[in-house]
Amino acid sequence: MKSKLTISQMEYIVTLSKLLNYSRAAEELDISESTLSQQIKSAEDKLGVQLFVRKKRGIACEQVLTNYLPQMELLLNQYKSLVNKLTYKKRIKLGISITYLTSQLIENFEQSPEDFEYYIEELTSTEGIEKVASGELDMAIVINPPESIRYQRKFLYHDRVVLAAKPGIFTQKLSVKYLVDHLITFKPGFYLRDLFEYQTGINDPGKYEIDNFESSINLAKNGYGIALTTESFYQMNQEHLEVLKNDFLKNDKISIYLIYNKSFEEDAEKIRI
Repeated sequence: MKSKLTISQMEYIVTLSKLLNYSRAAEELDISESTLSQQIKSAEDKLGVQLFVRKKRGIACEQVLTNYLPQMELLLNQYKSLVNKLTYKKRIKLGISITYLTSQLIENFEQSPEDFEYYIEELTSTEGIEKVASGELDMAIVINPPESIRYQRKFLYHDRVVLAAKPGIFTQKLSVKYLVDHLITFKPGFYLRDLFEYQTGINDPGKYEIDNFESSINLAKNGYGIALTTESFYQMNQEHLEVLKNDFLKNDKISIYLIYNKSFEEDAEKIRI
């Protein structure tokens, strides 16, 4: 019984049959010319037939190879396709405006039984909406996105808006002026700030304008102001902090959504917070 050809030998044969030049074929395959020549000779010995014939100018395929070359190419392409399917990693580009969710999402992805790569970009809700709509991102976790036909959306959870500060700050009766003078607000692009302005009528930027929840909490912990934040983030950082115990913000909640391009609907269903 004759030995079987290896996948590499089939690839060598197909490549050489197309280029009909050992030097160019070896370069294409990234092997030495002597290795290619040895492997072709080994393949011919295994099959018991001559595959190529040398001529004055280059080489030519023997008729037996010409007859079976289409089947060999088909088998080689099927093998490569199977390898690609088995080793393929889907790459998901995800934007996150709720930055404290980043570590949780990474942990969830790493524990997923599916094999895929992920690229995470931290940005504002406005930027996330624009990038999903334009196709720059596959998905984004944002606050209160408007309804749009340019993306799909999936509700994740509600989060209550709270004011957090170093213990003792809220023991005194807060005046509007004191609150404005010490409030840590978000730069434009954060829906949380818009909600606060709508409910209180206060549109003063406050003492500090920052980019994310982490910065607001860290400033408040160190006594540098009153953080406008969410209850879930406060719960993660409640040591050295307390929240305002009144109806100042009318217990308003923000809605967190996952927005995504339609082609990623199946993947969106697997994302949990």
